[in-house]
Amino acid sequence: MAGQKKRAAVPRFVCNLANGQCWPAQPQQFYDQLDGPKLLVDFMVAQGENRHCEPIVPGLRSQRYDWLDTTLKHSA
Repeated sequence: MAGQKKRAAVPRFVCNLANGQCWPAQPQQFYDQLDGPKLLVDFMVAQGENRHCEPIVPGLRSQRYDWLDTTLKHSA
């Protein structure tokens, strides 16, 4: 349609922290409103997540972020 801009389908990776204190429940709400490629990833206390930015599990975090690498390679 004339005058309308096409929206790009940008991949989104949303972290949901078990002990997230800043915005409880908001990661899920944000995820539910997104369209296009998306992934909601839970970081659980049993996996080493403890509070903001999952500082105890950098290896697990890096594995989870592999989704972005894979997704971006396929969309290029």
